[in-house]
Amino acid sequence: MQVVIDENEQRRRYLNGEPADHQMWIRGDIGAGRTSEQRHRLMLGIAMVASLRYNDTIAKINDAWFFAERLLYVDWIDERPLP
Repeated sequence: MQVVIDENEQRRRYLNGEPADHQMWIRGDIGAGRTSEQRHRLMLGIAMVASLRYNDTIAKINDAWFFAERLLYVDWIDERPLP
């Protein structure tokens, strides 16, 4: 997946959506980032909220940024039946 980088402000967004909270560090053609977000879903009469974190490593190849590694951590999940 390609990543869009604003090198002047060292911020990024993914092409498939905006992260809730993120930090990015860039040095040369390598970068690292941490993203935290909460996901909200309604599924089959259940409301679900999950707290997620991503630890990313990105690399610049031919003037475009790509994920080199992405680790997903689930901090917690809350599921409740809808009334």
